[in-house]
Amino acid sequence: MRMIILGCILAATIAGFAQPDDPITAGKASLSEASNLAALIKFAESQNPGLQSDWAKWQAATQQANSSGKLPNPTITYGYMAQSLRDFGETRENRFTVNQGFPWFGTLRQQRKIADAEANRELARYERTKRDLHFRIKASYFEYALIRQKLAIISNNIQLMQDVEEVVLAKFRTGENTYATLLKIQVELERLNDEQKSYEQLLPVTHARLNYLLNRPADAVLPVDPQIELDTIAIDFEKLAAALSEKNPEMQIATATSEQSRSALQLVQKSNYPAFGLGIQYQQMGNMNGVNLPDPVMISVSMSLPLWFGKNKAAVAAAQTRKKAADFSIENVRNSLLSELQVTLFGYKDAYRKIRLYENKLIPKARQALEVSQTAFETGKMDFLDWIDAQRTLLQFELELADSRNRCAQKRAELEKLTGF
Repeated sequence: MRMIILGCILAATIAGFAQPDDPITAGKASLSEASNLAALIKFAESQNPGLQSDWAKWQAATQQANSSGKLPNPTITYGYMAQSLRDFGETRENRFTVNQGFPWFGTLRQQRKIADAEANRELARYERTKRDLHFRIKASYFEYALIRQKLAIISNNIQLMQDVEEVVLAKFRTGENTYATLLKIQVELERLNDEQKSYEQLLPVTHARLNYLLNRPADAVLPVDPQIELDTIAIDFEKLAAALSEKNPEMQIATATSEQSRSALQLVQKSNYPAFGLGIQYQQMGNMNGVNLPDPVMISVSMSLPLWFGKNKAAVAAAQTRKKAADFSIENVRNSLLSELQVTLFGYKDAYRKIRLYENKLIPKARQALEVSQTAFETGKMDFLDWIDAQRTLLQFELELADSRNRCAQKRAELEKLTGF
């Protein structure tokens, strides 16, 4: 029996996207007591499991896109005739068939567009998780810094009060002050000590919360002198709104969903058109009455018939509805984000205005008033209660300044989360 080997070579080239280095594992940072906010954020990126998960999903979607938009795998069929046609003086033993399907024109392109849109959506989700992580780290860091700053402010006021207590005690011993005055300052000291203890108890809470965000033990070392650094931005709502529409991950997710639904509609519309198949068949004929016959090669063409028009029409209608829903979602997301931007921008401007008010006007005047009151009290020209009022006013302004700086930094971080800068 003459054996014939049918060689069939099928080659396909898949071009992949050039991927950047994984920022999560590219370089893991370490933290110390001297670390700043940027170091904490870098460390959080290398440790956060949610960010790692979204990165992996983006990589998977990108790889899936690389495999989309390609022809389906060809099929190879082998047939062996168990009972030959010897009664007719003929033997047929082997048959080889190769078939390749070809969808309607543009189908593969739409499949690739759908996969690319999904990859873009996963990238936007990764960016959303990254920005949210940055914001939560900053917010927790600012709260941690705020508590430390308030403790320092109260500690300075306690020291000031203790210095005055020594003056009052000395005058009490010489009969220049009454016992009531000494009691008043001791009561004020107890009030400040109680406030200090409250913040001292709150400090480990903010310390632990920040460490949990960093995926570290609650008592792991953190910066001992955290600072709230303020940077200003141009207060131009139109520019911020434009940046939000272009760079906000929620907008990018909605846009990618709309693009995907548009490509899906165009893809399902092609179900009304036939798909084709091209095949080649080789058959080993053997011999007939002692005569070797040539082995035939047959080429075949097939075509699908999209006869179920009702099913195809319903699929197109469903795809059109999904596209409308995706388009409406873009406007809904944009309006919601613009509303959030307005509120956040107001909070940022209001906090920044109060910072300038406290730093340039209220606190300098309150310090001057306290100095005048202390001098007048020590010389016996002013009652102790007036000095206490001046001291309380300065303390209140210093604490409110710290709150305003924290609020301004928080709102600035929210603006960065919304607009990307």
